[in-house]
Amino acid sequence: MVTLRPHQQRALDALSKYLKGQCIFPTGGGKTLVAIMDAVREFQKVIPQNIVVVAPRILLAEQLCSECKEHMTNVAVLHV
Repeated sequence: MVTLRPHQQRALDALSKYLKGQCIFPTGGGKTLVAIMDAVREFQKVIPQNIVVVAPRILLAEQLCSECKEHMTNVAVLHV
């Protein structure tokens, strides 16, 4: 289980209250981890979920796929 830092937990809590949102942290602030934890929460819902993430660089897409696979075991992660 992952323990979020206080600012990450506040962001995740805020995301859970709304249908849309943005997390703006400096580099290394944990945006990816918050996004993954938000996806984990979404995937726990009864209704099947699809989440699409667009990354501006192939390296970032590969990093995100790798981290998703590390934290989520019951989902299919595809990167094209």
